[in-house]
Amino acid sequence: VPVQQVPQVPPVQHTARLQADAPLMQVNTDLKFLPQPVIIDSIEYVYLIAFIDDRSRKIIHHQYLQTKHSVGTRDALQQCASKCPQGKFGVLHTDNGMEFHGSFYNLLDELGIIFNTSRPYTP
Repeated sequence: VPVQQVPQVPPVQHTARLQADAPLMQVNTDLKFLPQPVIIDSIEYVYLIAFIDDRSRKIIHHQYLQTKHSVGTRDALQQCASKCPQGKFGVLHTDNGMEFHGSFYNLLDELGIIFNTSRPYTP
């Protein structure tokens, strides 16, 4: 029985990655569930949120949260913005999580930050 040759497929260059041209042009954020809670001053935190500059990859702000509600993410956004020149940055990119809506979205609007989300079901 002859063995069939598997055709070679050339590697595809990934070109969809957009990167900011300057620091604080775009900031990316996400919320991570912590399987092992962090306890600080007898308070149990089960989520971690981080805001990362897209250009430099520097963590601008990170914070532990007790819940996954927009009030906590809004407060973290306020802390992040306060660490930036002029108290804001250009664009915030998140996934479509509900924790990034409601009062979180209202603060983005108030600060004049453009809100950009990932397409549903994409990494």
